[in-house]
Amino acid sequence: MTPIAETTVALLDSDRCDDRPAPDRHAIAVRRGPADGVPSEVTADDVLAALLRLDAAQLAAQPRQALCEQVVAIIGEVPGIAAVWLWRPDGTGRLAAEETSGLYAAEYAASVEVRIDHGPLAEGPAGRAWRSGMVEISDDWLTEPTVSPWRRLALEYGWRSSAVVPLRGRDGLYRLLALRSHEPGFFSAGPMPAFIRHLATVLGLALEQAEIGERDRVHHENLDRLRGLYRALLGQAKLLLKARSEAEVLRATCRRLVDSGLFVMAWIGRPAADGQLQVHTGAGPGIAETDRLLAEQHATAGRVLPLKAWSSGKLQFSNDRAGDPDLDPLDGFFGRNRLAATAALPIRRGGAAWGVLAIASAHKGVFTQEMLQLLARVGDLIGRALDECDLKEQLRAERAAQSRMARHDPLTSLPNRLALSEHLPQAMARARRQERILAVAMMDLDNFKPINDQFGHAAGDFLLREIAARLRQAVRATDFVARLGGDEFALVLEGLAQTEDAEVAAERIRAAIEAPIMLPEGASVTVGGSLGMTLFPLDDADGEVLLRHADVALYGIKERKGPRGRCWDVYRPSQEKAATTTVLRGLLARGQVRVHYQPIIDLQAGTVVGVEALARIEKGSRLVYPGEFLPHLSVEERKDLSRQVLEQGLSDLSRWDAAGIRLDISFNAEPDVLMRADALPCLDATVCASGIEPSRITVELLESGEFLSLDRALVRVQEIRARGVGIALDDVGSAYSSLLRLRSLPVDKIKLDQAFGRELHGRPDDLLFVLTVQALARGLDCALVVEGVETADILDALSVLGVKEAQGYAIARPMPVEALAAWVGDWVAKPATRHPRTLLGAYASHLEWTQTLRTLPSPTLLADSAGDAHACPIGCFLDQVGLHDTALGDAHKRFHDAVLRWSRRGDSYWPAAATLRQRLLEAITASRRQAVAVMAG
Repeated sequence: MTPIAETTVALLDSDRCDDRPAPDRHAIAVRRGPADGVPSEVTADDVLAALLRLDAAQLAAQPRQALCEQVVAIIGEVPGIAAVWLWRPDGTGRLAAEETSGLYAAEYAASVEVRIDHGPLAEGPAGRAWRSGMVEISDDWLTEPTVSPWRRLALEYGWRSSAVVPLRGRDGLYRLLALRSHEPGFFSAGPMPAFIRHLATVLGLALEQAEIGERDRVHHENLDRLRGLYRALLGQAKLLLKARSEAEVLRATCRRLVDSGLFVMAWIGRPAADGQLQVHTGAGPGIAETDRLLAEQHATAGRVLPLKAWSSGKLQFSNDRAGDPDLDPLDGFFGRNRLAATAALPIRRGGAAWGVLAIASAHKGVFTQEMLQLLARVGDLIGRALDECDLKEQLRAERAAQSRMARHDPLTSLPNRLALSEHLPQAMARARRQERILAVAMMDLDNFKPINDQFGHAAGDFLLREIAARLRQAVRATDFVARLGGDEFALVLEGLAQTEDAEVAAERIRAAIEAPIMLPEGASVTVGGSLGMTLFPLDDADGEVLLRHADVALYGIKERKGPRGRCWDVYRPSQEKAATTTVLRGLLARGQVRVHYQPIIDLQAGTVVGVEALARIEKGSRLVYPGEFLPHLSVEERKDLSRQVLEQGLSDLSRWDAAGIRLDISFNAEPDVLMRADALPCLDATVCASGIEPSRITVELLESGEFLSLDRALVRVQEIRARGVGIALDDVGSAYSSLLRLRSLPVDKIKLDQAFGRELHGRPDDLLFVLTVQALARGLDCALVVEGVETADILDALSVLGVKEAQGYAIARPMPVEALAAWVGDWVAKPATRHPRTLLGAYASHLEWTQTLRTLPSPTLLADSAGDAHACPIGCFLDQVGLHDTALGDAHKRFHDAVLRWSRRGDSYWPAAATLRQRLLEAITASRRQAVAVMAG
């Protein structure tokens, strides 16, 4: 069994019921699983190439058996199709494989039983397709309940999705074409549904006609005609795949029917508003005259075939115009254009009558039963092609609507931040080309909040819509206005000849905003606005920086107290740092701190044990992260920040307790904050007010050699621990000096710097450092927490090493309080094992084992177990993923042999250990390169 297949089999879900659609010979029944919409590498060009080859195979005169072999082989070569079977009933209710293509296809056919009569073995896709006459698509065999009798073997071969196509002959179903793919959702994505419809429409008759040709050679003329129509059908299938418009579908269909050589003319008619049938498009001589004849026949209630087909909704034909009195009024038309036989059939679109396809031939008797069946399918294909066009148009309209929704503010209909980010680079490029000035402005309203509070949100929404309308009127059509959220707006003013033009525009905007606004309640209100601008290319920065500079200028003008000579200001570089500091301090003072939480799990138990509280500051519609705001805060402000984070965190902890979710919490505190005289009283008051046990709280201290070397810092740490609050040393490894001090520090946890965790996949040897720090943590009787765990294989390696706790993106990203409870509820505990599940885990196991060998008091302790290379954790992993017979597996066996010799004779095992280590590193590197290549592709 392949590694992928074995992993898939291990994940099998229980069967579930599934409603089936009503039978329809042209329908496709899709059994959708969780992998719907998985993209495949097959393209329309790949399918078209297969269609052309099928066309050539069907047109070539060859025995039926040879045609079957060729058809199955061609379909099997379509990218993404892994196996193909042509099944036939054996007369006992079972299906027998007539032809196969693909790796394991013949082996699978010989190993399974598929029935079409009754019982569990007849309830799979093949049995359903045979009984219903419908194409059966199963998107994912991992979750499809009705494939359980065959699922395990199919998944061992790596097959995940299937399609079963019923093949019809003149007398009904007589074969099934079964397809498999390694990709979930393959047959319901991209060009495959249209390709499968084509196979269902054409292939059965093609194979049957080959059989007829072997039995009866007297029908060469009819077969030639049918092959011509096959070509037209193939062309129609190609249109289904590649047609871009309704007109292209109809025009090309008529042209292909004429080009087949079977028909002199072909046209498609549609009823006008008065009910009169009119030519919509066509090919061949006499098309222009046809419209006049249709009008005459409509006026005299004539019985011409297209009118009869439209009114009856059924196919109409005449094989000899001379013997059909209904065609007498058209005798001159038929004679001039050398027409002998004609047919007309209705076209349905979206399930309703839509039009008529009319064709005429120079040959009498051309419309045999087989030909009429194929013509009916031509009409069906036209209808399906039109439905495809409608669906594409609906999708285009839906995408356009979604794109607009994604780029516009729903309240004011102004463009939003996303639209602004897309527009600004284009406006900057135009400014450079035209050598003009571009003004980028940020604006918010003054006194909006009091109005919103006094008159209500409905009045506030009305005011914002009115301001949006005034802003649009105050600027030119070439300018851009966006709402960023709340009462924040952005403007991009293009084509300015001089800086004074920006000032004129700002005054025009001010006047528009400050005019009184009459609210729906009848109250008249007045708001002001503050505007910050920067001028490009005088301020030669990228778009994001221009917006930030405009924001700096905005806050600069807002900080001016008292009467202002103007409501706008232009960015100056000296403003930025002071303005940013002022803004951030103001947000902190106004309580705009928002705490996000990152879960911490116990790796060995697999359970969520705590969270780290992380500070964010809410600035308008975005969050500001510590790296941006901490440098602007004083020690007093950082103390206030820590207090707000702890208060919010303990309050949220109480809410989770009430919901039955018991977690511990840790938060960051800077050494300067902890050394303040009022730090401990603040901690005591906050913890006491919360009612949370101090033992559930951990203070994370940033590793700092200077701080840790202070005796009074040690005293302060002991004072905190005396209150029952835990101490964690954060970012261990970022400053080596702290490792020398750990033995004298009373800490409860060591948190390994996230830079080590994040890089373990690319630098596996750093696991040695993890082992060292873990040994140190065990010696100090404290827990090790590894941060920055971003991939599943890093988690696996840490589990193998026995690391106690971990946090990182592989587990969860930091999230707001309202999201955490749901996340914890969805978390599934997976206790760790010492058996690796990834190559990195195997490497960790090898490092740990070699470390253990060094400490063994006697090598004879390994004498009984060292020789079995399949019994150790690495051996089990290699067996599981099918790597035991590779160079890596050979190196592992040689290492076991060397350890066995060492245990018996004292021979050195280190060369073999080094070789195995190198092979593991090579495998990890190859795996990483393959993953990068897949992402790039």
